[in-house]
Amino acid sequence: MKNGHLDHKTRMICLRLSEVEYEFLKTRHQSYGARTVSDLARLAVQRLMQGSDNPANMQVIVSAMAESISNLKSRVVTLENQINGASGGRESHEITAWLPVHAGQEDA
Repeated sequence: MKNGHLDHKTRMICLRLSEVEYEFLKTRHQSYGARTVSDLARLAVQRLMQGSDNPANMQVIVSAMAESISNLKSRVVTLENQINGASGGRESHEITAWLPVHAGQEDA
């Protein structure tokens, strides 16, 4: 396959779906970047061929995200310490209340 969108398609498959399965694909194909339900099926096959749906690949992705989150947490702590030092020693919870990075987190 040279390019998933440019090379001439010569083969066709046919499969049966339940009404629920088809409606799911029909209402969500655009959110996956597909123009049609058929394009979504083709994208899924291409992803399988590239191995991007491989559970081992997903573990690598999740691990990388976890590491990024950990790095961000460390940076937030560093920023809090710098802000606390510059603010004359205000309590951490007073500073974190206005930091957007803490949105959705509750104070312990």
